[in-house]
Amino acid sequence: MKEFYTEQIKDFGLGNFINITPTLKELSKTHRVVVWFANKTFEQCYIDCDWMTITQDKRPQPRIHSGTTNFRNTMADWEYCWSLVFGNRNVTENTYIDTPDIENPIKGKYGIFINGAGSEVESYLDMKLVDDETQELIKELSPIPVYGLGGPNDQNRNIFEGFYGDIRLALRIMADAEWIITNATGLYHAAGALNKKQLVLWKDCLYPKNINMNDKCITAHKDEWKQKIKEFYEIYENE
Repeated sequence: MKEFYTEQIKDFGLGNFINITPTLKELSKTHRVVVWFANKTFEQCYIDCDWMTITQDKRPQPRIHSGTTNFRNTMADWEYCWSLVFGNRNVTENTYIDTPDIENPIKGKYGIFINGAGSEVESYLDMKLVDDETQELIKELSPIPVYGLGGPNDQNRNIFEGFYGDIRLALRIMADAEWIITNATGLYHAAGALNKKQLVLWKDCLYPKNINMNDKCITAHKDEWKQKIKEFYEIYENE
Protein backbone atom coordinates (compact mmCIF):
# COMPACT_ATOMS: atom_id res chain seq x y z
CA MET A 1 0.00 0.00 0.00
CA LYS A 2 1.34 3.44 -0.93
CA GLU A 3 2.00 6.02 1.78
CA PHE A 4 0.37 9.42 1.96
CA TYR A 5 2.34 11.77 4.18
CA THR A 6 0.85 14.89 5.77
CA GLU A 7 1.51 17.30 8.64
CA GLN A 8 -0.07 19.45 11.30
CA ILE A 9 2.12 22.50 10.82
CA LYS A 10 3.05 25.42 13.05
CA ASP A 11 0.47 28.26 13.13
CA PHE A 12 -2.28 26.00 11.70
CA GLY A 13 -3.54 24.17 14.72
CA LEU A 14 -6.11 21.68 15.92
CA GLY A 15 -9.15 23.06 14.10
CA ASN A 16 -7.22 23.31 10.85
CA PHE A 17 -6.05 19.71 11.19
CA ILE A 18 -9.52 18.42 12.04
CA ASN A 19 -10.75 19.96 8.79
CA ILE A 20 -8.40 17.83 6.68
CA THR A 21 -9.37 14.57 8.43
CA PRO A 22 -12.27 13.72 6.06
CA THR A 23 -9.78 13.78 3.18
CA LEU A 24 -7.22 11.77 5.13
CA LYS A 25 -9.79 9.16 6.16
CA GLU A 26 -10.87 8.70 2.54
CA LEU A 27 -7.23 8.42 1.46
CA SER A 28 -6.65 5.77 4.14
CA LYS A 29 -8.81 3.37 2.12
CA THR A 30 -6.07 3.20 -0.51
CA HIS A 31 -2.99 4.59 1.29
CA ARG A 32 -1.14 4.28 4.57
CA VAL A 33 -1.72 7.77 6.00
CA VAL A 34 1.36 8.97 7.89
CA VAL A 35 1.15 12.17 9.97
CA TRP A 36 3.75 14.36 11.65
CA PHE A 37 2.49 16.79 14.32
CA ALA A 38 4.35 20.02 15.06
CA ASN A 39 2.29 20.37 18.23
CA LYS A 40 2.58 17.30 20.44
CA THR A 41 -0.54 18.29 22.41
CA PHE A 42 -2.61 18.00 19.22
CA GLU A 43 -0.92 14.68 18.49
CA GLN A 44 -2.54 13.38 21.68
CA CYS A 45 -5.94 13.77 20.00
CA TYR A 46 -5.12 11.02 17.48
CA ILE A 47 -3.28 8.28 19.36
CA ASP A 48 -6.36 6.00 19.16
CA CYS A 49 -6.96 6.60 15.45
CA ASP A 50 -6.71 3.23 13.68
CA TRP A 51 -6.45 4.62 10.14
CA MET A 52 -3.58 7.01 10.87
CA THR A 53 0.10 6.33 11.60
CA ILE A 54 1.84 9.02 13.65
CA THR A 55 5.52 9.57 12.92
CA GLN A 56 8.17 11.52 14.82
CA ASP A 57 10.24 11.95 11.64
CA LYS A 58 9.45 15.09 9.68
CA ARG A 59 9.74 14.64 5.92
CA PRO A 60 9.86 16.98 2.89
CA GLN A 61 6.85 19.21 2.15
CA PRO A 62 3.63 17.17 1.93
CA ARG A 63 0.98 17.63 -0.75
CA ILE A 64 -1.61 18.78 1.82
CA HIS A 65 -1.26 19.76 5.48
CA SER A 66 -3.21 21.62 8.16
CA GLY A 67 -2.44 24.89 6.38
CA THR A 68 -4.46 23.76 3.35
CA THR A 69 -7.16 26.35 3.93
CA ASN A 70 -9.53 28.37 1.77
CA PHE A 71 -8.42 31.97 2.24
CA ARG A 72 -10.75 33.02 -0.58
CA ASN A 73 -13.60 32.17 1.83
CA THR A 74 -15.73 30.50 -0.85
CA MET A 75 -16.37 27.24 1.02
CA ALA A 76 -15.54 25.50 4.29
CA ASP A 77 -11.96 24.35 4.78
CA TRP A 78 -12.95 20.66 5.04
CA GLU A 79 -14.72 20.95 1.68
CA TYR A 80 -11.84 22.88 0.11
CA CYS A 81 -9.20 20.31 1.07
CA TRP A 82 -11.35 17.46 -0.23
CA SER A 83 -11.88 19.26 -3.54
CA LEU A 84 -8.12 19.76 -4.04
CA VAL A 85 -7.40 16.05 -3.62
CA PHE A 86 -10.46 14.44 -5.22
CA GLY A 87 -11.55 17.13 -7.69
CA ASN A 88 -15.10 17.42 -6.39
CA ARG A 89 -17.00 18.78 -3.36
CA ASN A 90 -18.92 15.60 -2.52
CA VAL A 91 -17.45 15.04 0.96
CA THR A 92 -18.50 11.59 2.17
CA GLU A 93 -16.40 11.25 5.35
CA ASN A 94 -16.86 13.09 8.64
CA THR A 95 -14.20 14.92 10.61
CA TYR A 96 -12.43 12.82 13.22
CA ILE A 97 -10.93 13.17 16.69
CA ASP A 98 -10.38 10.57 19.44
CA THR A 99 -12.93 9.82 22.16
CA PRO A 100 -10.49 8.75 24.91
CA ASP A 101 -11.48 5.80 27.08
CA ILE A 102 -10.64 7.47 30.39
CA GLU A 103 -12.63 8.32 33.50
CA ASN A 104 -14.78 11.43 33.46
CA PRO A 105 -14.55 13.30 36.79
CA ILE A 106 -17.94 14.99 36.24
CA LYS A 107 -21.10 13.15 37.26
CA GLY A 108 -24.63 13.88 36.10
CA LYS A 109 -25.84 16.09 33.27
CA TYR A 110 -23.77 19.14 32.36
CA GLY A 111 -22.97 21.59 29.59
CA ILE A 112 -19.61 22.93 28.42
CA PHE A 113 -18.44 26.44 27.53
CA ILE A 114 -15.18 26.99 25.63
CA ASN A 115 -13.61 30.39 24.90
CA GLY A 116 -10.44 29.37 23.12
CA ALA A 117 -7.77 30.99 21.00
CA GLY A 118 -4.76 29.53 19.20
CA SER A 119 -2.78 32.75 19.52
CA GLU A 120 -2.28 35.49 22.08
CA VAL A 121 -1.99 38.22 19.46
CA GLU A 122 -4.51 40.92 20.43
CA SER A 123 -5.98 41.36 16.95
CA TYR A 124 -6.55 37.61 16.73
CA LEU A 125 -8.21 37.50 20.14
CA ASP A 126 -10.51 40.36 19.17
CA MET A 127 -11.81 38.25 16.27
CA LYS A 128 -12.80 35.35 18.50
CA LEU A 129 -13.33 35.89 22.20
CA VAL A 130 -16.71 35.92 23.94
CA ASP A 131 -17.13 38.71 26.52
CA ASP A 132 -17.83 38.13 30.22
CA GLU A 133 -21.37 39.55 29.98
CA THR A 134 -22.35 36.92 27.42
CA GLN A 135 -20.73 34.21 29.52
CA GLU A 136 -22.75 35.38 32.52
CA LEU A 137 -25.91 35.00 30.42
CA ILE A 138 -24.89 31.45 29.51
CA LYS A 139 -24.43 30.70 33.20
CA GLU A 140 -27.62 32.42 34.34
CA LEU A 141 -29.95 30.76 31.82
CA SER A 142 -28.48 27.27 31.77
CA PRO A 143 -30.80 24.57 33.16
CA ILE A 144 -27.81 22.39 34.08
CA PRO A 145 -24.30 23.01 35.49
CA VAL A 146 -21.77 24.45 33.04
CA TYR A 147 -18.03 23.70 33.10
CA GLY A 148 -15.19 25.37 31.26
CA LEU A 149 -12.60 23.62 29.09
CA GLY A 150 -9.54 24.69 27.14
CA GLY A 151 -5.82 25.22 27.30
CA PRO A 152 -3.97 26.91 30.17
CA ASN A 153 -4.36 30.40 28.66
CA ASP A 154 -8.06 29.84 28.00
CA GLN A 155 -8.75 29.61 31.74
CA ASN A 156 -8.04 33.33 32.06
CA ARG A 157 -10.87 34.21 29.64
CA ASN A 158 -13.46 31.73 30.89
CA ILE A 159 -15.66 32.54 33.91
CA PHE A 160 -16.51 28.88 34.48
CA GLU A 161 -14.65 26.55 36.79
CA GLY A 162 -13.51 23.50 34.89
CA PHE A 163 -10.61 21.57 33.47
CA TYR A 164 -7.79 23.30 31.61
CA GLY A 165 -4.60 21.97 30.07
CA ASP A 166 -5.32 18.24 29.59
CA ILE A 167 -6.62 17.78 26.05
CA ARG A 168 -7.50 14.09 26.31
CA LEU A 169 -9.48 14.72 29.47
CA ALA A 170 -11.19 17.61 27.66
CA LEU A 171 -12.22 15.28 24.81
CA ARG A 172 -13.67 12.75 27.27
CA ILE A 173 -15.63 15.49 29.07
CA MET A 174 -16.86 16.90 25.76
CA ALA A 175 -17.98 13.48 24.55
CA ASP A 176 -20.19 13.02 27.64
CA ALA A 177 -21.65 16.55 27.75
CA GLU A 178 -25.29 17.27 27.04
CA TRP A 179 -24.28 20.18 24.83
CA ILE A 180 -21.33 22.46 24.08
CA ILE A 181 -21.22 26.23 23.57
CA THR A 182 -18.01 27.63 22.09
CA ASN A 183 -16.44 30.45 20.19
CA ALA A 184 -14.82 29.64 16.82
CA THR A 185 -11.80 27.76 18.15
CA GLY A 186 -10.06 24.41 17.79
CA LEU A 187 -12.30 22.65 20.31
CA TYR A 188 -15.33 23.98 18.43
CA HIS A 189 -14.19 21.76 15.56
CA ALA A 190 -13.53 18.94 18.03
CA ALA A 191 -17.12 19.22 19.27
CA GLY A 192 -18.26 18.94 15.67
CA ALA A 193 -16.12 15.85 15.10
CA LEU A 194 -17.73 14.35 18.21
CA ASN A 195 -21.16 15.11 16.69
CA LYS A 196 -22.34 17.05 19.75
CA LYS A 197 -25.30 19.36 20.11
CA GLN A 198 -23.51 22.67 19.93
CA LEU A 199 -23.91 26.42 19.64
CA VAL A 200 -21.04 28.45 18.21
CA LEU A 201 -20.86 32.15 19.07
CA TRP A 202 -19.41 33.57 15.87
CA LYS A 203 -17.61 36.89 16.00
CA ASP A 204 -15.31 38.06 13.17
CA CYS A 205 -13.68 34.88 11.82
CA LEU A 206 -14.15 34.15 8.12
CA TYR A 207 -17.48 32.53 7.32
CA PRO A 208 -18.07 30.01 5.72
CA LYS A 209 -14.34 29.16 5.62
CA ASN A 210 -14.17 28.18 9.30
CA ILE A 211 -17.50 26.40 9.84
CA ASN A 212 -17.54 22.77 10.92
CA MET A 213 -19.55 20.00 9.25
CA ASN A 214 -21.71 19.01 12.24
CA ASP A 215 -25.41 19.21 11.35
CA LYS A 216 -26.20 19.49 15.08
CA CYS A 217 -24.35 22.82 15.27
CA ILE A 218 -26.26 26.11 15.47
CA THR A 219 -24.37 29.25 14.48
CA ALA A 220 -25.07 32.56 16.24
CA HIS A 221 -23.50 35.60 14.60
CA LYS A 222 -22.44 38.39 16.97
CA ASP A 223 -25.71 40.33 16.72
CA GLU A 224 -27.66 37.14 17.52
CA TRP A 225 -25.83 35.81 20.57
CA LYS A 226 -28.37 36.66 23.26
CA GLN A 227 -31.38 35.40 21.33
CA LYS A 228 -29.69 32.24 20.05
CA ILE A 229 -28.47 31.30 23.56
CA LYS A 230 -32.05 31.47 24.82
CA GLU A 231 -33.33 29.47 21.86
CA PHE A 232 -30.58 26.87 22.26
CA TYR A 233 -31.61 26.22 25.85
CA GLU A 234 -35.28 26.04 24.87
CA ILE A 235 -34.49 23.42 22.23
CA TYR A 236 -32.53 21.39 24.77
CA GLU A 237 -35.28 21.49 27.44
CA ASN A 238 -38.02 20.60 24.95
CA GLU A 239 -36.29 17.56 23.45
